[in-house]
Amino acid sequence: MLQPSLSAVKQQGFTLIELIMVIVITSIIAIGSTQFIVNSVQGLHDVSRRSALASTLTTSIAKIEAQLHNSLVDSIRIKRGASGQCVEMIPLQASAFYLQAPLSAASDQLKIISSGRQVIGMRAYIATAKPFNIYAALENTAVSPFSGVIKTQQKMPDTNISQLTLRKAHLFTGNSSQQVVSFVNKALSYCIEGDKLFRYSDYSLQKNQPLPINLPKKEPKRVLVSQGLLASSRFSFDREKLRFSLHLSAGNSQEQLSINQLVLLQL
Repeated sequence: MLQPSLSAVKQQGFTLIELIMVIVITSIIAIGSTQFIVNSVQGLHDVSRRSALASTLTTSIAKIEAQLHNSLVDSIRIKRGASGQCVEMIPLQASAFYLQAPLSAASDQLKIISSGRQVIGMRAYIATAKPFNIYAALENTAVSPFSGVIKTQQKMPDTNISQLTLRKAHLFTGNSSQQVVSFVNKALSYCIEGDKLFRYSDYSLQKNQPLPINLPKKEPKRVLVSQGLLASSRFSFDREKLRFSLHLSAGNSQEQLSINQLVLLQL
């Protein structure tokens, strides 16, 4: 029986150099593939993080914008202090057309076309075209765009008309061009405190704008809206042009995301 020669045996396997080259090439491919997977995962993580951050900011801005549009424009005011910066407003609870209102002589009676909403305990507000200090008007319970508290509400039989009775006789300062009366109750604020945005609600109307130190401390009157905000976040309001600007920024020293929103308001 013939035995294979030594040269034939060598040709059937790998040399040591070839084996080392295969190991090196395989290692390079493995490292490259692993790094590609790591980079892809990191990229997906970055996109997900940025998307979540953008969603948080846009949601916060949308909430503030919606509340601005559903509030008395003359009630919007901004204040900054050591405990934070706040935008305050008076939300509209209901509105109706009025048929009779004390516009020339004081009275405790107000007749409206009712929408079915109960307004007992609220205050009636008749806006005029002329801007004014809405919070100073709150203190004058005899003559102002704001009435005192509504004591009773009686719906007339077989009609959609309601008769409102105020706790005290009142004289409104002017007539609404569309004969609309609005009803308000409590104030609301959005405050930037450090890196957090809070919403404060259901607190009494005040002449001087309160800051977080004087606002409710517990839920549901104090609710966290977002966090991770940067110091550049701010509110601004051009009262003459009725333009409200929101600038919210979030992130860290390496990466930041900022969103600016201009809200156009109407009297």
